[in-house]
Amino acid sequence: VHANSGRRDPIRLRADGAEHVADYAGAVALQARRPDARCHTVTNVRVTDRAIEETTLVCFTIYNAGVQEFRFRLPARLADARVSIPLLRQKRLEPLPDGGVAVILELQDQVMNDVRVLIEHDRLLTDQEQEGTLPAVETGRTDRQYLAIESAGRDEVLIEPGDGLEGLTPQQKEWGLVAALFQGGSTQAFIAKSGAVAPRLTFRTKGRVAVETAGARIGLAEALLAVDDSGA
Repeated sequence: VHANSGRRDPIRLRADGAEHVADYAGAVALQARRPDARCHTVTNVRVTDRAIEETTLVCFTIYNAGVQEFRFRLPARLADARVSIPLLRQKRLEPLPDGGVAVILELQDQVMNDVRVLIEHDRLLTDQEQEGTLPAVETGRTDRQYLAIESAGRDEVLIEPGDGLEGLTPQQKEWGLVAALFQGGSTQAFIAKSGAVAPRLTFRTKGRVAVETAGARIGLAEALLAVDDSGA
């Protein structure tokens, strides 16, 4: 509320007919609250015998006011990823100069409190070097980001983490946030370092070689069963 002194109101007549001039003026200005949005992301890359199943969960917590539009950036290989969020009205994709894609999610109404965005993408497994990256969230502030590589096939998965990632162990409390996406298998998990720019890692599969023994044999056990005509 803003109040300004001065005689700005026109002259008015009081009930007794005398003139009255107001010596003040006021105006009310309304301003919408700014939302306070924070998030953390969990990405799990599951490597099977035939495919790479990549799942990312973006967990928002929103205070003060609602948010109707969410924005984040993905690498080009995830341009056709399946994205789901409650109350989705429209999803737009905008190409980026670096080859990635910007994803804009417009909702039917403003939302507050806890909001989850699920990003899923499957692709065929090849013997080439693969990349694991984290989404760049543009809505609100990103507090923490996690990345896990889960091996669910026969082949060994060799991981080369970049400088922006730090390894996690099952004894750390952050492990529980990542483990919620695990489906079973050998897993290595990482957390993005504070201030890291575009943290990423690379991985590839290495086939396990079958070893032929030197002709060694293990004999099978044998048993002799004898019965008479009555089954005794």
